[in-house]
Amino acid sequence: MSGAVTYRAITRGQTPDGVWHDAGAMFTTDAPEGDWMQPLDDDGRPIAKEKRPVATKASLREVDVAEIRKEISEKAKAILDDMRTDFDAKLKAETERADAAEKQLASADEAADKATQRADAAEKERDALKAEVEKLKAPATGAKAK
Repeated sequence: MSGAVTYRAITRGQTPDGVWHDAGAMFTTDAPEGDWMQPLDDDGRPIAKEKRPVATKASLREVDVAEIRKEISEKAKAILDDMRTDFDAKLKAETERADAAEKQLASADEAADKATQRADAAEKERDALKAEVEKLKAPATGAKAK
């Protein structure tokens, strides 16, 4: 067997070739190391396994859920930040448009007021001229009749 390693079964377990190994039994296989296998050196002494927590399906799900929640939260925050930036830019543009429209309206109101004043002055002048014309048309009083 190439890449074969000698193990001692910590608990009863089965290798991928279908062979069952009772706890304490020594065997050699090229199968991947299982949690129930203790690797041995050439003299049959245990080789220390790296201490790592055994991940259960539940703990993997919890880790996955936590990572997914974190990722979703980060993406949602980024989306909200983008939306807020867009909204602020649109609000600024609309505010500038409204300010410009108010200035135009104020200018138009001022122009209308001046035009009304000129029209009033022209009407008074017209009325004064009409009165003068009527005076000139009226027969002179005290004139001698022939």
